[in-house]
Amino acid sequence: MMSTGIICKLTFLLLPVTGITLWFLYDGGIGLGWNLIWYWIWIIGFLTVYTAGVVFSYFYNRIKGKRNKENILFMLVGLSLLVIASGCAIMQLT
Repeated sequence: MMSTGIICKLTFLLLPVTGITLWFLYDGGIGLGWNLIWYWIWIIGFLTVYTAGVVFSYFYNRIKGKRNKENILFMLVGLSLLVIASGCAIMQLT
């Protein structure tokens, strides 16, 4: 059975990314132009803040003496999604 922390972190990762994508698709599409630039700024910005939050949570729990493997998992997932999003943005914007 999954713990509540994993469900909350997974929800907080997937829901905003899906919301941002649907917002830009509904607002006129993610074609070439300013919508594409702003879309990648929002996605990369969110993933940066998310990864920083998970890193902060990891070190905060580490200071308290708790070892939390789910923070390490979501730290790696957030960082890998950030690298993938940055690569996709660079490929689409050049």
